[in-house]
Amino acid sequence: MSAIVRLTVREAEGAVTVPASAVVSSDGRDTVWAVREGRAVRAPVTVGVRGEDIVQVADGLAPGDRIVIGGADQVRTGQDLP
Repeated sequence: MSAIVRLTVREAEGAVTVPASAVVSSDGRDTVWAVREGRAVRAPVTVGVRGEDIVQVADGLAPGDRIVIGGADQVRTGQDLP
């Protein structure tokens, strides 16, 4: 017999969160690809609580910032993004 249990260990109201797949390590720093003025920009972030699928971003992004969540390995600095 087995069971799968999900426990809420910690909650942070108003926290900025992103899919874990959006955070990439570059030169020893956690970064995400942000979309600024229609172009890709590598944005350094400070990661807080890490979940299985979601990561809290403690610093480096603001609520509502657009980021790349898939195909980050194919994005280049300055690339036009929709």
